[in-house]
Amino acid sequence: MTQRRARRTSLALVAVAVLGAGAFSGCGLTDSDPAPGAAAVVGDETVGVEQVDSATRSLCTVLAADPDAQSEGYPMGVLRSAMQRGLALESMAEQVAAEYGVDVAAQLEQGTAPVRQAYAGADPDDVEQALPAFIGDGYLGLVLQTVAAEELGDDADQEAVLARANEIGAQWADEHGVRSSPAFEELVFTADGIDAQRAELSVPVSEWARRAVAPASAEDAAALVGDLPASQRCLPES
Repeated sequence: MTQRRARRTSLALVAVAVLGAGAFSGCGLTDSDPAPGAAAVVGDETVGVEQVDSATRSLCTVLAADPDAQSEGYPMGVLRSAMQRGLALESMAEQVAAEYGVDVAAQLEQGTAPVRQAYAGADPDDVEQALPAFIGDGYLGLVLQTVAAEELGDDADQEAVLARANEIGAQWADEHGVRSSPAFEELVFTADGIDAQRAELSVPVSEWARRAVAPASAEDAAALVGDLPASQRCLPES
């Protein structure tokens, strides 16, 4: 992966959807939700809201330092959701790897190197803090496919390995639990992969919010970002 391609891919992560802070209402916790202060509970581990917010600030700093940063900036709500998802999946990946006794450190380093190269101009500490937003899905996928490949043997084709990996992920999530605060999307593990679903009690409350959930085009998404207050945007360095 070239440096330029790595940058485009990572920026696409935060530019597809536009969800500004306050776009949703009705985000109270229920008895089955993570306790206040928890952004997600993954098996035996808790991803704290403060942890998400701190890492999100690092993600903003990394993106803002990129010379190719979008001029209108990025919605902080999207960055925060991406970080919560990344941290939750990273936690699951580490727990699954420990449970099954697999070591993917070498492959993981190969996967993260292009991100570090793409953002070589940013503070390395911020890049490390932001990494889960870029590689959380890939990290978990790597672990699950490694487990599946070891289980199925050398003769299994990639399609069978991927299908079994998705099954293992869904089974682990069902047995150990992966829950998000209603302030974030719920991660649903299926035989086809991971779906992100907003809780039913969190619904758009305006035409702007409905457009934000599903912008009609890249131009519409950019305009929606520009409509956000500066406090709700991650703005590029001037």
